[in-house]
Amino acid sequence: MIIMGSLLQEMKLSMDRLAVLVIDEVDNNCIDYGRVPMYNDPFRRNHSPINDVTAAQQKLIMYAQGLNLPIFLIQYDLSFPIGIYCYNDSLAHHYKSTKPSLRVLLPPDTLMINKHSANAFANTGLTGLLSEAKIQSVVAMGWHSNICVRATVGLEMDTVNKYGPGAIDYNLTVMSCQDVLQGEADWTMSHHSQIKFYSDL
Repeated sequence: MIIMGSLLQEMKLSMDRLAVLVIDEVDNNCIDYGRVPMYNDPFRRNHSPINDVTAAQQKLIMYAQGLNLPIFLIQYDLSFPIGIYCYNDSLAHHYKSTKPSLRVLLPPDTLMINKHSANAFANTGLTGLLSEAKIQSVVAMGWHSNICVRATVGLEMDTVNKYGPGAIDYNLTVMSCQDVLQGEADWTMSHHSQIKFYSDL
């Protein structure tokens, strides 16, 4: 559901049981969906080139650190082939490796989750880590909101059968904002009753 208000303000109110999921912010030199202006963006934001970390993403990460929130960095296992087509096959690993400009913003205690599929909850131990930390809500930030973020959240079509259960299937409250998501289907998150999709960062 769309909530007219600030994601950061809600994070402060929910900080006792909140974590941030940074999903697939890759050092991308590949041909794929990319960060493109979105014709179906409900708030008509301007989007940055694929290798940039946006000002909004920087602000979210720094704000989360200020609140001492756990941050989970989610990326593909670098040794796991995923069949991505690149300009140069030798650059394929960049698709799975987090962009350096984002890594430098993350605190030393950032928890790394290496995944083998679009869904970060599938056979990664993420569910247990969140449960152990008594996390009840997650902020979803990332690229590929039309695939990987959607699958992790639990919105990919027939997700439970295709990718396994996502965050909403584990009864986690999901919060996000257009400014910290990129991809072709961000708008679907804003229309789901189990997701708090804020109009502003």
